[in-house]
Formats: sequence, C-alpha cells, structure tokens
Amino acid sequence: MLDAPQSTAQASRPPTVAIKVADLIADTVWSPGGGHGTASPELSILLPTFRRGADGLLQRAIESICRQSFRDFELIVVDDASTDGSAEIVRNWMARDGRISCLTHPRNIGLPAVSELEAYLKSRGKFIGFAFDDFIYEPGAFEALVAAARANPDSLVHGYVQMVGWSGVHRVLGQELPPYAQLWQENFIANASVLMPRQIVETIGFYDPHIMATRNCDWDLWRRVQRRFPIVPIPAFIGREFGSARSDSLGSTYPVFQDVMSEFYGSRDDATLLPSRLPDRDVWALPEKTSFALAAATINVRKFFKDKSWARKAQIADDADQRRLTQSNRPIIGVAGSLDAMTSLCFDALRDRFGGELRFIDLRAPQASQTRHLLFCDALIVAGMPFEDRCRHAMAVCKNFGIDVYQLADEDPIRPARGSSERAPSDPDDVKQALQVFKGVLAISPALVERYKANALHANLRLLGPAFDRATMDKAHRVAVEPHLGKLRIGLTDDGFRRKSLQDSLYPALLRLSQHRDVELVATAPSNPGADGWAPPPSPVASRSLPRASSYDAFIQGWRALGIDLLVHPEGTSLDIDHKAPGLLLTALYLGAVPVVCDEAAFHGIGEDDGVLKAAPGAANLVTVLEGASDPDRRVELLRRLERFCVKRFDPEASQRVLQSICEATRPADALSHQARLHSEYARLFYVADQAAIQLNSRAFKLAMKLRRLVNLARHAGRALLGR
Repeated sequence: MLDAPQSTAQASRPPTVAIKVADLIADTVWSPGGGHGTASPELSILLPTFRRGADGLLQRAIESICRQSFRDFELIVVDDASTDGSAEIVRNWMARDGRISCLTHPRNIGLPAVSELEAYLKSRGKFIGFAFDDFIYEPGAFEALVAAARANPDSLVHGYVQMVGWSGVHRVLGQELPPYAQLWQENFIANASVLMPRQIVETIGFYDPHIMATRNCDWDLWRRVQRRFPIVPIPAFIGREFGSARSDSLGSTYPVFQDVMSEFYGSRDDATLLPSRLPDRDVWALPEKTSFALAAATINVRKFFKDKSWARKAQIADDADQRRLTQSNRPIIGVAGSLDAMTSLCFDALRDRFGGELRFIDLRAPQASQTRHLLFCDALIVAGMPFEDRCRHAMAVCKNFGIDVYQLADEDPIRPARGSSERAPSDPDDVKQALQVFKGVLAISPALVERYKANALHANLRLLGPAFDRATMDKAHRVAVEPHLGKLRIGLTDDGFRRKSLQDSLYPALLRLSQHRDVELVATAPSNPGADGWAPPPSPVASRSLPRASSYDAFIQGWRALGIDLLVHPEGTSLDIDHKAPGLLLTALYLGAVPVVCDEAAFHGIGEDDGVLKAAPGAANLVTVLEGASDPDRRVELLRRLERFCVKRFDPEASQRVLQSICEATRPADALSHQARLHSEYARLFYVADQAAIQLNSRAFKLAMKLRRLVNLARHAGRALLGR
C-alpha cells in the first residue's frame, strides 16, 4: 500500500527542478561498430546493460545474439556506467563483429527506458527488437520473428519465453494467452520476445523514461500498441530470461506502485512519447492532474532515485506537490464489466478522452483483484444488474466503501423470469426497488431510456450508447487480410433467437446465390453443435466456423483477417428486441463489411444512403440484396457511406458529456478517505481470516478425535490378534 509522505516543514519549499532526458544523456559516448556506416540492416536489436559482466550473463547474452541464424541485424549495446568489466566484454565483441555498436554513460542513470531511447535513435533497422543482459536467445529466434513481422507488416509480433528462477523454469510468458485486451489489466508479453516495425514506434511513441514507469515501461508500450495496432503471436520459443533468479535485477530492486499505474499511463498522450519529443520529457515531474494515490506514489518513487547524481538537486516534493496529497483534483471512474461488445462499443472511444480518469475492472477476475482496483475508484459504472452473480462482489465493495455506482443497461429489466437469473425480479415495483442501489442508469439506446421512463424505474436516466472509435477502426484496417479473390465471403451474426431464419431465409438464399457465385459463410462455432436450431449451410455452400472470441477486440481482429465482405444480421424476435442499439453497424464498419440487416427497431430510418442494406423477410428478397452487394465497387461506395454515417450517428462527444457529468458529480478520494477504505478492507479481511481459523480449528479438532478413535481401534485389533 501507499506510504503517504508527511509534510513536516512550515517554510515554503523551492519548486522542484525539471530533469530532462536530454540533460541525462548529454555526455553519452557513442562508439559505432565497424559495419555501422554500411547499408541499413533489416533488424535493430537494442541491449541496455548494467553490471552483468562479472557473472557471465552479458557474455552469454551477446553470444546468443551473434549466433542467430538470421544475420541481417545490428546490435546496439548501452552500458549504464558498469564497473565490473562489462565494457571490456563489449569492446571484445565489437572487435570480432562489426554489427555491434556501443553507447556508454559516464555516470549511472538507472533508467532503462533512457538507454533504450538512445539506442533507438542510433538504430537504422526496419524492425526493432529488445534484448536484455539476462536473456539468452534460441538460435532461430530472430529468423522466426522476422518472418512473422514480414507477413504482418503493421503488427507487433511475439513468441514465448521461459522465465528461469533459482529452482528452474517457473513461468512461461506468451504461450497460453488471455485476450490482448487483458493487457489493460496485466502484462503477459516478455520484452525480449517482441519484434515491431519502426512505424509503430513513430506512431504511438516509445518507452516512457519517467521514473514512475521504470519497472513497467514495456507493459505501458504494449498497452499503447494494443490500442492502435494488431498483436500477432507465433508458436516460436524465443529464449530464457534469468532475471527473476537474481536479487539485483530490475524487478527485484526498483519500486513499483501497481495500483496507480493505470492512472499514470493515462496521464500522457502518445505524442508526448514520440522519439523526437522524448529528449524533452521531464522524468521527475508529477502529472498535471493526479489523484491523491498517484501523487503519493510518485513522491515515494522519487525517494528511491534521490541518491542518483542527476537527482541530487531535485526536491522530493515542493509545496505544490504536497498539496496534491490532500487536494485530489481527479476523480477515478471505474468501468466494471467484461471484454464483450457492449463494454467495448460504449467505452473504447472514451479511453483517450479521459485517460487516467477511467479504470477498467474485469468482473470475471478474482474478487481480490476486483477489490484492489475498487480501492482506487471514486465512482463505478457496472455493466449488469445488482442481483447478477458476477456483479455481487463489486456492488458489496462499493457499498462498504461508500462509492457511487451507476448501471450500464443494455436490455429491458422487466421481463419474465424464465431465461434470466432466478433472483431477477419481473414486477416493475420490484425492479424499481432493485435499481435504487444505483445513483444513475445509463441506457444504451433511446428506446431503452423511454422504457425506463415509462415505468418510472429510476429518477436519474441518461443515454450512453455505442460510440465510434477511430483507433479501433484504424487498428482493424491494419490487420493482414487473407486473400479470397473472386469469392464472396459472408459473415453471420449469431444470436440464438435468430437461428430460425437461417433455415427459412439465409440458407435457401445462399444456395441460390452459390449457383453462379463462389460463396463462403463465416460464423461463430456453436458451443453445443446441433442445439438451438443451429446447423451448417447445406452443400455446396462452403462454410467456416470460428471459435467464439474471448473478447470483442479478438473478434474484430480475427474476423477482419478473413476479409468479410458482407455482415448479415438475420431477422429474429426476443423480449427486448425493440430496445436494442444499432451497434452492429460499428462492428460492420470495423470489419470492412457491408451490413445486411432486417428492418427491426434498431435500424428504423437507416438505409442504403447510410451504407446499410435492408432485406425484407423471405429468401427471394435476401438473394436480391446479396446479389446486388456482390459487386466490389458497390461495396466500396457503401462502406464510404457507412463510415460517414457512423462518424455522425455515433459521435463520442455525446458520451463524453455524460461521463464528464459523472466526473463533476464525483468527489475524489483524499488521503483520509483512502485511509478509511483501507481500514475497512483490513477489518473485513481480519474477520474473514478469523472465521476461517475458527472453521479450521473446529475441523482440525473433529479430525483429531476421529484419528484418536481409529488409533484406539487399531490397538484393540492388534491386541486381539496377539492374543490369538
């Protein structure tokens, strides 16, 4: 937990000085290798090092790089003023291999991101890789990574690595992967396993050299990449990292305040971290707007670096910094849900606009993880109802901490109990009572807002619908697309209640279309094949079933790679069909697919002028629409119209105003309220531990009595046998 610095002096402190990257690297010595003046290599490998010469790790790391089967690379080593013979090792390698160059610091800086920046500014390769002095590469690592990077020129590619501790391999990173959207919660990509094209760095920036990012500057970079570029895994073993086995490694010695890093990462924009602007980055400054927690964490990290030669003239905290500890000027709004389409469509467009003020909480995560994030929230928007199991813990924590909670609603709350939670009320008065735990309700469609109003379910209703996100669209359009020249590839949205129309309309239409066109249907594989009316299309219609995506981001990236031409949304009926939002149109735009929809309420007033094709019920009508959309030139024009429509209809400005009103109505936590939350959580944990101990002691006593009886029985049996 945070150790809040105490204010002890009454006299004013002088303002703390700026510490710019340019000042830190002003005296760095550049020693180019013998081959540096030749043609630019395809790959540049950056290797910061500090005191890894004496134990042999640096020697092994450089050797593993130089013996790679892929040869067209340069290695730029940055020695952070080592005193253990590291410089001599590098000089010996430079004499043997002209691909190696070196940058040397006259004094230790202790910020690896600064070393990486210096190496990057000297690098010339099309692709950038990140080596470390405690990492040993497999001989074919570069070859596998470069091949993948060539095939995915606008993507970050990575393999998997083994993390080696004192007892051997204890973790494998990059092999069994969660969805990449989960990078906003945790890091699971190893630094040395990554290759990325230079244009990614020149678009979203490089490692942040600020002292707060020292331990997690790689995670920060992966998060920013994931926001705007595809990430592609490859099944290649890249090597072994030995840092976790060492007491003097970066992870073992540098401080990190994990709970405030999400806010810190959101405190700067990408432009600030562009390589051309990083020399002007102040590595010491507090972000302009901070919560109490981030201010306290930054001041604590400053204490760690205060003994560095470059930091001795800087203040730990001036008067303005001290005021941040008692006068928070930024509320933190949590968004609790899953990585599904609703949460992504409603909030992705707001990430860049609110930065550190938004904190995303996965309701599928363990309860301890949810609590850790909620400790730092001042209000919470939860995607769900209070009686749902997945929401119960977050709601209880917010009640305990006095955190205001808002509901993000995407369906009619008044519905028959069948098909919903057993605890879900269906009577309007019961629903109204259940919703009183929320300070407000954010409905995703105007029709749903009116439904809440008509039944007087809540007094504070706002519209917060899907919003167009330029970053999501640009990222999707950077995905390498599988060619399918001459084939019409049709994607199918799959809601269970729409499956009857597959047999009645879509499949007969595809059969007729396939008589004179090459057609392929792409759909999500059912979790229970044969159930709920699902069946693949009849021959000769080709079909492809994809596994259900683990997140909306993964769905967009996976389906975009197939180059879907049309996205068909069949007709269907459900209890709240009239209250749906037209978010499917954004999904189609991101996929680069023309939407073909039925005329349900969500699409009323939308038509071909907006890039949306509508099909009346019946196979014959659907065939006519699909046939007309098979012309590639017409699809290009329809997508142009669709983008123009979506940019206007789903303008994120409206959602921004709603979220801003929540921020303005929310009081940020200060040091005292944060301390009260901690005490409350400690008390709860002590109670849980005490109850567990009671149960354990009770069970242990009962088990001991059973064992005693068994021992006595065994004794009696033994005596009886001896007596015979």
